[in-house]
Amino acid sequence: MIIDGKKIAEEMTRALRARVLAHSAPLTLAIISIAPNFATEKYLNIKRRVASALGVELVVSELAHDATTDDVLGEIARLSTAYSGIVLQLPYPDHIAIEQALAALPRHRDVDAIGTDAVTAMEHGDWQIMPPVVGAIAAIAREHGISFAGKRVGVVGHGRLVGKPAVLWAKHEGALVTTVTKESVDRADIIKAADILILGAGVSGLVVPSAIKDGVAVFDAGASEDGGRLVGDADPLCAEKASLFTPVPGGIGPIAIVKLFENLLTLSISNAQSDHGH
Repeated sequence: MIIDGKKIAEEMTRALRARVLAHSAPLTLAIISIAPNFATEKYLNIKRRVASALGVELVVSELAHDATTDDVLGEIARLSTAYSGIVLQLPYPDHIAIEQALAALPRHRDVDAIGTDAVTAMEHGDWQIMPPVVGAIAAIAREHGISFAGKRVGVVGHGRLVGKPAVLWAKHEGALVTTVTKESVDRADIIKAADILILGAGVSGLVVPSAIKDGVAVFDAGASEDGGRLVGDADPLCAEKASLFTPVPGGIGPIAIVKLFENLLTLSISNAQSDHGH
């Protein structure tokens, strides 16, 4: 079964819009971007479109390619007082001290659940909000009755937006999780044995049909450019062997972006309640 992420995202957007309109305060989101690549530009445009559909004010602060770590920290400090949520639109250039930026991201503004405080909370079982990609995977799995408990899950890639949070969450759900990276010597065996594959390497055509077993559920959250097109990590022909397959584009991406705005609302409600309590 090939998942129609756009259709699911449209339904979720309608439901979320009603909740945003009922919320007591206007929602605002600031995105800090540095020299965005092809895939990043695509996602920024979708975020703008969804923000507009939901009535959320979205501002992109685009820093120059030679921006420093201090520039990023300054923007985080400035924007976290003025906006309901902040996104660090990764990847950033190598000269930015990314760990420092993530440590500076206040948890109550961190809609991607990517900052040091949010990750520490998730490691301790506190999933107030889910990283958007993981939230999208969870929503699709729930809708199609896929349980992670006791399943062999292969997570390909160990990045901050897909791999790392997916491993944390799948373990939290009771799965037997193995991470696959470029260095993994038994990469082929892990992929072949997996009941569920979560892909986030950003390498076009990395997983081919012969590499997977029949009936595997493939959650492809990889994104890279191939000849001016956005493509995933899995060869689209994998859909013929998989019990469930999320295509790129149009699979996890659109749902994850709605989840980001859902997180924005959740944090805003929580912040309003804690302000009220003081």
